[in-house]
Amino acid sequence: MIIKNQMNAFASGNAEKAFSFATRSLQQRFQTPEFFMQMVRQGYKPVYRPRSVAFGKSKMTRYGPTQEVFVTGPKGENWLALYSFEQQADGSWRISGCYLRKLDDISA
Repeated sequence: MIIKNQMNAFASGNAEKAFSFATRSLQQRFQTPEFFMQMVRQGYKPVYRPRSVAFGKSKMTRYGPTQEVFVTGPKGENWLALYSFEQQADGSWRISGCYLRKLDDISA
C-alpha cells in the first residue's frame, strides 16, 4: 500500500506526499520534497509515470522486507522495481530504496 500511495502522489504531482513515504535517512539525503521529486522524475521514470503496475513477491531479506513491482514505463519498456523498507522509530514502515532493472536485462 505504501508503494501504491507513493505512486499516486507522483501521478498527482504531490511532492510532499510522495516524500512522506521515504525513510528519514532518504529525506535527509534529498532535503526537500522538490529535490526528491526531481530525482525521481530524472532517474525513476518507470515508477514516476508507469503505464501499468503489477505487484510480485514480497519477501524478508537480511536487510529487511522487499517488494517486487513490475512496471511498464512511459516508453513501453518493462522493468522490475525492487522496493526495500525500513521500520521507523514510531513503528511505521517507509520506503528505504527502489532498485530498477530492465526486464530485458534479466537472464532467464
